[in-house]
Amino acid sequence: MNGGVAATVGEVVSAAAKDPELAYYKLKANAYKFSWALILFSMPFVWLLFPFNRRFKMYDHAIYVTYSIAFMSLLFSLSMLLSALHVTAGLVTTALLLYAAWHMYRQMKDAYSLSRFGAMWRLPLLYMFACVALALFFTMLVMMG
Repeated sequence: MNGGVAATVGEVVSAAAKDPELAYYKLKANAYKFSWALILFSMPFVWLLFPFNRRFKMYDHAIYVTYSIAFMSLLFSLSMLLSALHVTAGLVTTALLLYAAWHMYRQMKDAYSLSRFGAMWRLPLLYMFACVALALFFTMLVMMG
């Protein structure tokens, strides 16, 4: 089975290397169609932040993740708009990234009724889990061709 998967990965990478513009187009075309999968990838990671808390169910995590992804999508859209207007400089990008981190903290603190300390120690884990979920999502998109 590993040989088949490795061959498939090799084929995908080879095809992307031969025509990177087509690969980028396919990635963009599939990303919005399968963006719902990002919610499914993210929910188990958010659950890991509250593994022994019976107060929160997967439904709560689904709502949290959906809202968070929607906000980050809007923030990304703002970043792209500013970039198209040639406004993005290092300071603006830094401000947007800091605002994203602040929003993650506030949203988690308020949505789960956490103390400042409870939200602060979970924040680095949440950020790491978000990066892993994004990596899984993009890996899925690349493997789909």
